[in-house]
Parts: sequence; C-alpha cells; structure tokens
Amino acid sequence: MSENWQNLIQHLYSEYKTYDPFVLAENKGIDVLFVPFGETPKGETVRFKEETLVLLNEQLMETTERYFVLAHELYHAL
Repeated sequence: MSENWQNLIQHLYSEYKTYDPFVLAENKGIDVLFVPFGETPKGETVRFKEETLVLLNEQLMETTERYFVLAHELYHAL
C-alpha cells in the first residue's frame, strides 16, 4: 500500500472514527447509487461541476464486495 493511501485512510479514520466506505461517502457529501451496469463495470466515479457521484453495479448490492469497490471508488473521488 502506498504512503498516500495510508495517510488518506488514517486521516479519514481520525476524522470520522470509521472505515465504513458508505459512512465516509455520506460524510464527504458523495452520493452512492446502485445502477444496472450488467457484468461490468463494478463501479465508476463521476464528476459533474462541483458534485461527485459514485455508481456501483447493482449486482453488488447484496454482497460484501460492495465495500471494497466503494472504497476503491472513494479513493478516486477524494
């Protein structure tokens, strides 16, 4: 893991006292939506003007993989 990743994770944990990417996204004002992508992609980060939106494949909705994919997309968003 790169030092930048480690610093970002530690900063977010210090500020919000959680590693849950859904809670972090909410606190950062990043909307997360589940959408019908089909097989791929698993997630996308979209920026429009001043807003950032994370789109997750609806196939992840009931899986624990959604946490990993959202954490990955949050890195792009932040």
